[in-house]
Amino acid sequence: GFASRPLHLTPETQKLRENLKAIPSFQNYGQVIDQFCNIWANKEDINGDTFFYFNYLVHQLETASKNVDDRVKFWKAFDEIVVLNYKLLSDLLEGAKV
Repeated sequence: GFASRPLHLTPETQKLRENLKAIPSFQNYGQVIDQFCNIWANKEDINGDTFFYFNYLVHQLETASKNVDDRVKFWKAFDEIVVLNYKLLSDLLEGAKV
């Protein structure tokens, strides 16, 4: 299953992992964070069951947030990597000759 997959992180998802593990509410959620980051690092495989499991992990982390500050830290950390990936994709497409 998803929980038994070996951890394969990119430098960006390693930073995401560190940022999430630094959130006080997530002290006991190391395995959830690892699974979340692992799926995101391999996001080209997010489909079917993986998609639903990823959303389940998002829900677990969001509900684990004990206060608004921790919830904001979670979404800020995730948003940073989404924006970075969007910029990388945009740069790649801009450089492509069509």
